[in-house]
Parts: sequence; structure tokens; C-alpha cells
Amino acid sequence: MEPVSLTSWGQLILVTHPRSGFATGGDLIAAARKAPGKLNYASPGVGTPHHLSMELFKNTAKVFLTHIPYRGTGPAVTDMLGGQVDAMFLPIHVALPQVRSGKLLALGIGSDKRHPLLPDVPTLSEAKAGDVNVDMWYGIFAPKGMPASQVASLNREINDILRSEDVKKAFAGQGMDPASDAPEAFGRLVARDADRWATLIKTQGIKAE
Repeated sequence: MEPVSLTSWGQLILVTHPRSGFATGGDLIAAARKAPGKLNYASPGVGTPHHLSMELFKNTAKVFLTHIPYRGTGPAVTDMLGGQVDAMFLPIHVALPQVRSGKLLALGIGSDKRHPLLPDVPTLSEAKAGDVNVDMWYGIFAPKGMPASQVASLNREINDILRSEDVKKAFAGQGMDPASDAPEAFGRLVARDADRWATLIKTQGIKAE
């Protein structure tokens, strides 16, 4: 595929059930260190951003939590809400209503800065849970071999759309931050991320199911 344009960034929130007794990401790490493997975490499946983000969290903090993969976000969130699992990473737009209603507790945001929709939720670094940035990018790709002139034209049109106030408002309501970039720069971002996650997968011994 040919990288065309970055479109937005989204953040992941580390959440737990209110009955867990954890108030911060640091509390979760402390408990995991006392009893390696006793605590567990949910994800929508192996290799999802939710899964890899928690593995990065574990690798950074040097702790072990048992992975429980589900078949999709819905079942994972259902068990998270029921207190059957101890923690998980969720996109901010999924976590937001549950956190605001008190059904889930946010332990930290996996970003370099707090988010305006949840200004009281600290970054994981602020929560003394490690310097973990798992911001997710979203972008548009074209079929492999598309002429550079067509890629450039698509990039310009997409960037014009992203600058629209209506689009910005629509993104903001879901916790997304509009962003744009040239095809070459977007391609470099994709390559850097691929290397980053490939290294983590090797380090953590993650295997496809």
C-alpha cells in the first residue's frame, strides 16, 4: 500500500473496575510486582493496539499481568464492567462514558499529555506508571503502485477536508485529534511504528493465535 496521509491521533486510557482498589497506575504496578501473574488484563484479541499497549506497559514497568484475549471489544468491555478482569487499555471514546458514569476508573492516559475530555486523568508518567506513550495514529493508504501525482493530489484533498471546522468538531467529540502530513512523512511514521511494535513483539514473545 502507498501511504497517502495521516488523518488523526487517538489516545488509549488504562482503566480498572472501581472495586479493584487501585487508584492510580502506580498502584496497579505495585500490586503486580507483589504477585506476578495474579492480576490479569483484557484485550479484544492478540495483536490489537489494546494488547500491544499493555505489553509495552508491562515491559516498561517490568511487571507481569496475565493476558486474557477476547473476540472483540464488546465482550472485553462487558467483563471489565463486571469486574471479571483487572485492567485494560481502551480508546478514549470507548472509555469516556464508562469513566464519567463511575462504572470504570481511569488509572492514566497512555500519552505525553492529558486529554481535554478527561483533564483530571493523569498521564501514566504522572501516575508513576512508567513513561508509556501509546498514542494511535489513523491514516489513509492507496493501492500499491499508484502514481505519485495521484497520491499527492489525494493528500491535498484530504488535508483540505481535515482543516474543516465541522470535521474538527466531529473528531473532537470522539476524543480524536485531527492531523495531517505529507505522504513521505506519513510513510516514515508508519515505518517507525512497525519497527517499534516488531521489537516489542519479539521482546515479549508474542505469538499469533
